[in-house]
Amino acid sequence: MAMRMSSLCPPAGGALLAALMCLAPGCSLREVPVEVGRTHLRSVALANYDRVGGGLVERLIDLLSSDPRLVREDSEVASGDVAGMQVEPAAPWKLMWNLTLMTEVLGYDGRRVLAAVRDGDILLDGFGRTGSGDGINLRWQADAACTVYVILMDASGQPHTLFPNTVWSTVGNPVLAGRPYRLPEGNILFELGPTRGLETLYLIASPEPWLELEELLGEVEAFDWNRLPVPAVVERAALIFRGVGDEYASTAHAVGGPAGTLTDVNSTLYVGQSEARLVITRWFRHR
Repeated sequence: MAMRMSSLCPPAGGALLAALMCLAPGCSLREVPVEVGRTHLRSVALANYDRVGGGLVERLIDLLSSDPRLVREDSEVASGDVAGMQVEPAAPWKLMWNLTLMTEVLGYDGRRVLAAVRDGDILLDGFGRTGSGDGINLRWQADAACTVYVILMDASGQPHTLFPNTVWSTVGNPVLAGRPYRLPEGNILFELGPTRGLETLYLIASPEPWLELEELLGEVEAFDWNRLPVPAVVERAALIFRGVGDEYASTAHAVGGPAGTLTDVNSTLYVGQSEARLVITRWFRHR
């Protein structure tokens, strides 16, 4: 039986899910300058969370937008003769990452099943409506072991670390090659929170821990974001794609849903550039 969480935040508090952008469905995300969304997002965070919160959001966006190319020690990639043994050069790191953002819908037989969420889709919360509203779940699978981070920027301008996070998943980094992951685990869905606006998910994959990002996320977690209700909401998002070489509509994957249903859900395959971490943006409208 599917379980729903009342908020994307840990039970201790905070507003939740709701932050994206005001683009028409089908519009290319890469056509929107990152600076436009960054400026808007910072202004919302400043209005809601003062200079400290706004500064944290700006630093996070700047870091995710930075050069994705990896800096390797010469010894890691060099070839030659070491202690009488021929050493082959290390293969350049290049990731293939399959991602699916999903929600529940009513199937043809009246049962609830999982379906893919496209960028720009509208999801409805359950506040003031009959029923519990929509929720989301994320599935991914990488062809190589890597360190993954999933960050939600909600409609109030607050960042949430969804992965790694023991509230939503019993597993952490590094993720294993070829293994499918669900977030939250099982048939649990993230429910949309009370603040309506545009929701942005940033998905990051790196061959090694991104220590600078982890340190910044620690500062984000330590900041007091409890400011409901907020005076401003996000209407645009800083869309960030880094280290992506190609993007393909992938074959459908059979995904288990509520009440034991099994549904084929389409995914997107992202092929990373050589020796570069991946930063990918997914978004939807929260109404």
